Amino acid sequence: MKQLLIRKGQVEIQDVAAPPVQPGYVLIQTVASCISAGTEMATVTSSGESIVDKARRKPELIKRGIDMIMTRGLKATLDTVRGKLDAGNPSGYSLAGRVIEVGTGIDDITPGQRVAAAGAAYANHAEVVCVPRNLVVPIPDDVSFEHAASVTLGAISMQGVRRANPTFGECAAVIGLGLLGQITVQILKAAGIRVIGFDLDPVRVTEASEIGCDMVINAGTTDPVIEAQKFSGGPGVDFVVITAATSANAPVNQALDMCRRKGRVVVVGDVGLSLDRNKLYPKELDVLISTSYGPGRYDQSYEEDGHDYPLGYVRWTENRNMREYLKLVAENKLDIAPLISSTYPLEEADKAYEALADEENRPLLVVLTYPDKPKEDFLKRTITHITDPAPKKEGILNVGIIGAGNFATAVHLPNIQAMEDRYRIHTVCDIHSPTALSGAKRFKAEKHSSDAVEVCKDPEIDVVIITTRHDQHAPLTKLAAEHGKAVFCEKPMGINRDETLALVKMLKEKGTPYLVGFNRRFSPAVAKVREETSNRNHPLLIIYTVNAGFLPEDHWTHGPAGGGRIVGEGCHMIDVCTSLTRSTLADLKATAIKPGDHQYFPHDNVQLSLTYEDGSIAQITYTALGAPEHPKERVEVYAGGWVYTIDDYRHLIINGPHPQVIEYRGAEKGHREELIEFSNWLRGETGPPIELACMLETTLATFAAYEQIGFMGK
Repeated sequence: MKQLLIRKGQVEIQDVAAPPVQPGYVLIQTVASCISAGTEMATVTSSGESIVDKARRKPELIKRGIDMIMTRGLKATLDTVRGKLDAGNPSGYSLAGRVIEVGTGIDDITPGQRVAAAGAAYANHAEVVCVPRNLVVPIPDDVSFEHAASVTLGAISMQGVRRANPTFGECAAVIGLGLLGQITVQILKAAGIRVIGFDLDPVRVTEASEIGCDMVINAGTTDPVIEAQKFSGGPGVDFVVITAATSANAPVNQALDMCRRKGRVVVVGDVGLSLDRNKLYPKELDVLISTSYGPGRYDQSYEEDGHDYPLGYVRWTENRNMREYLKLVAENKLDIAPLISSTYPLEEADKAYEALADEENRPLLVVLTYPDKPKEDFLKRTITHITDPAPKKEGILNVGIIGAGNFATAVHLPNIQAMEDRYRIHTVCDIHSPTALSGAKRFKAEKHSSDAVEVCKDPEIDVVIITTRHDQHAPLTKLAAEHGKAVFCEKPMGINRDETLALVKMLKEKGTPYLVGFNRRFSPAVAKVREETSNRNHPLLIIYTVNAGFLPEDHWTHGPAGGGRIVGEGCHMIDVCTSLTRSTLADLKATAIKPGDHQYFPHDNVQLSLTYEDGSIAQITYTALGAPEHPKERVEVYAGGWVYTIDDYRHLIINGPHPQVIEYRGAEKGHREELIEFSNWLRGETGPPIELACMLETTLATFAAYEQIGFMGK
């Protein structure tokens, strides 16, 4: 399929794998999508900035960059940053089209139905999009695709008006008569409100007058406050809706002056918010922020997981705002036609963006239209980039990587690319097609794909590497194993006991070569300690401290996709202890700080006491209570007169008869080494890097810990 991407300040139309339908999502063939001047032009400008420009605009990026350098090294950090700058970014957040397919769990939308869709991460400028059900609404029969494509902007304007809580007969001011302002004026008029509008652009002033605004004032030539007071008959308007976009504080403070006592100011646009208390306090004014499309916005439970808010408690959600907007358009209470300045076919999108960049003659709204093609022309889910690849060499493993997020592109893909004598990156797969495309181009893969099934079925692929969110690990491993692939899967194996045991049973039956990404045991520091203690005749005492850091309540790790922090990360620490003792886990005791009314989960602050069959003991302290400036991981191993201290995998300090300090380049956590060991095994040069029984033991230990601390998931 064709998709519009923004790269280095330029508009590009790329061939991208079509997204597969997901449970609770709707697959849509786009007929029309709209481009607004504000948000999307800001994306174009931002994508053209250099690293230095971005750092000046967002100083917090400097700290993140320093942290990454300390963790991964300078070269890896620069490669990651350059890769992100070179990647194309999807654009668009409002469209209309026809339903191709619906995911499981949806029974009120059907294939062939006309729908409108919203969402910056979903309703992009692309021939096919996959959008969560709560961001999709049916289009009324009397509304065209071109008009319905403005649904997101209509919902934003609708929510701004709702925040003002207008009552019939009131008078209001709208500051900023761009697209949102023009729609807001019409919604207010439909609600029986008298409206005065303000803008600095004489063209916008004229346009607002033509759509029925009661009075329109050029704010650059006339005092807006005086005009608003006159319009109200003296006391000031009942409320003001600010739809302007400027960093200046003047609009919000003018709005305070325009209002009567006990009036309301609603901020919809991105404006300066340095409020003058002397204007605000005497009148006891309410200043309200309107959040995008309405209740449900930025709530993953609502938007992605499909949980609606009960009508009796939340009358107007973002979906209901979208529906109501289209209803007003269908009833001719809103006239969208005058707001659409021009229409371009998708292949001429660069001309549309050029028009929006013209500050003197900038259009209000531009619509992109899409060709009506047979499904087979736009539903390809794997795209080939290299049509004549070099012949595969003996001993080189073709890799298909599923999940091309930050971790995969910063760690595994660079490592695999550097191992030309062992691996070749064949296909990069991600459910977000532009992410897969970016990864494939950056790492010179033969193909990119949005469909894990096609990757696992591909006879040219030898190894599937899984780097998705945790809840997909076991299902994807099963899928790859069923098609005869060797599997390297990031931790954890699974997020519950039943799926993990079923997976192991299948892996044994099929004899699948399988490795979980317990990388720390392969790190140079752990390998050195294991070597140093290999001939011991006494148990070990291990203390492993993890300053894991705080994660907010809505972080995916806490939810069903993550399985919690001990399953998702604590497994690393258990595996390191098992690796060092070279023994079988005999007993585990887990205790946790009970969160009570605090902001932590039971799995945030846990102590694990491990006992091994050889008499060794280990204490793992995993906490979210520490300072972020403190090193994350520290391992202390006490062994017969020696103490080995691994400090954040950067240093190994050996104290004993012959003290020694070994320093590593950055945090060497064994990611490269585990891939080498895995390839050695697949080539028949060595045995498995970790026995399947050992990986299962570690994983089951994390579930046992949860049972003991009383945590059974979010």
